[in-house]
Parts: sequence; structure tokens; C-alpha cells
Amino acid sequence: MDPELDALFDRQGGVASSGQILDYLTRRGFEALVNSGVLERIWQGIYCRGEPDDSIRLRGLDYACGTDVPACLGTAAALHGFDTEEPADLHVLSPAGCRLRSTDGLVVHRRDGAPLVRVGERLATSPAWTAVEVARSLRRPRALATLDAALRSGTCQRVGLRRAAAQQAGRRGIVAVRDLIPLADGMAESAMESEARLAMLDGGLPRPVLQYEIIDGNGELRRVDSPGPKSGSRQSTTASTGTAALKRCDVIAGVRPRCRTFSGLSFRSFSRTSGTGRGISLPASTCSFAALTPRERPQSANNLRRVVYRHGRSRQEANG
Repeated sequence: MDPELDALFDRQGGVASSGQILDYLTRRGFEALVNSGVLERIWQGIYCRGEPDDSIRLRGLDYACGTDVPACLGTAAALHGFDTEEPADLHVLSPAGCRLRSTDGLVVHRRDGAPLVRVGERLATSPAWTAVEVARSLRRPRALATLDAALRSGTCQRVGLRRAAAQQAGRRGIVAVRDLIPLADGMAESAMESEARLAMLDGGLPRPVLQYEIIDGNGELRRVDSPGPKSGSRQSTTASTGTAALKRCDVIAGVRPRCRTFSGLSFRSFSRTSGTGRGISLPASTCSFAALTPRERPQSANNLRRVVYRHGRSRQEANG
């Protein structure tokens, strides 16, 4: 690439218009660089060097509009550090005085009155507003995951989420989000933890204590999401929770408990009996409940291998 053209890209944050590029290259040379991937078209008449990321695509929008284009929804959530959905499209607000329209890879929104903050060099909707707005567009489990991630990021507090929910009153999905805000917990470390916690709460189980630390039979520190010690005894708490879960499973015809042993921990799952009386093992993802209970002494590696082998063989026989 021409050194002067390379310097132009550096001065403009990695983007340039086709007219600027043609000041340094012939049209044939321009097309050759595009076809070889040295230059990449990101928007109409706007190019960058190589494969663009979101920051380059946003900078190209700024250059095309002649002003800062604020990010919103998933794009703003990624800037704030709590995006859980990873949308492929950029979501931005239409800047004043510019007729920016949605196109392939770009979704333009109008949000009159949305609070804006600056994240580095980029304008974006405020963290609390962004979290509530993203949550409104998702199913309840994913909405809770977004609220959890927003609290965990440290960019907003629960009071800010309540205030943003009040500002978005009357908009689609706000009622469900308003009910989820008291359940949000910044201790959740993944979206799947959030979804599992909501399933427990919807099922009437006690609110779990997140990242509860236990020592397994091998003396290793583990972290689980559990009801937590209410009576000072981890075993009694697990037993009471397991009993409640077993009562819930009794309403399912043909469900019987089965224990699997894994190196100092006993894992209880359930298998379903078909109408013919033949046992059908449920996959782990469909187990109705799982309870960890400490064993009196740790299991050796050989015992663990035998247990895993027996479990795998019985599953093959049941499914055969």
C-alpha cells in the first residue's frame, strides 16, 4: 500500500472514503487492493484496512455522518462490558441532523431522551438504561442474565436499574424486567448460572447462595450454587433440599432416584421408566434435580473409573 495512503488511514482512525483513496491510487489499483482483501468496504463509500472490528465499523459511521454516532442496545452493552447476546449487527442511535438508515449489519434506532455517556472515545446509552433496554427484548432467563452481568460489571447499581425501568415505563417488556430486577445478583458468573437460578426460583426452591464454597472429599475447594447453610450444617441443608426435590419429582410418573459417585461427592439424578417398565436414562441436561452430598471418605481414582464405566454401560443397555 502507498505509504501516504497508509498515513491517511492512521490519521483518520483506520478508515477512509473511496474519494480519498483514489487520490493516491488508480481505480484499477484500488480494485486490486479490495479484491485481495487489503482494503475492506465497511459502509457505502467507506473502507478500512483488513478485517474490521466493531470499533472500526463505528468509526466509519462517525466519518460518514460527520459526527459521533451513539451506540445502544447490544453494542452499548458490549462497550460497558456486560453483553451476553453478542449480536452480529451494530445497534446505534440516529444522530441529530443526519439521516442514517438501517442496512445490512446496521440497525438504527430512535430513543428520544435516552441518557448518553462517553465510554472511552465512544458515545453510548448509559449502563443502567442499556441493561434494562436489552433485557426488555429478551426472554426472562436471558433478561435476568443481562441484569446479572450489568451488576457484576460494576457499571451500575440496582437503584440505577430501577430508575431506568421507571424511565422506560409503558414500553414493551418492561413489566417482566421490573419483576426481575429484585432477583438480579452480581455474583452470577455466567448466563447459564442466571438461567438455572431463575428455574430454581420459578420452581419454588429456596433462593440459592451463589459461589458457595465447599471442600470435597479430596480436600479441594469447589464453588457451587446452593441453598446455603441455614442450620449450620451443609449436609442437613442439602438433605432438606433433596427431599423437597424428590417430592416434586414424585408427581412425574415413573421417576426413580439413582445415585452416581464421583470422587468424594454423591450426585443424585433421576431416570424415567417407560410404559413397558424398561428404564430410560435421562441426559444430564434433562435431569429434574441434582444434589451434592459429602461422602464419609474420598474415593480412589480406580473406584471413580469403575463407577463411570458402570454408568456408561448401564446407559448403553438402557438405550439399546
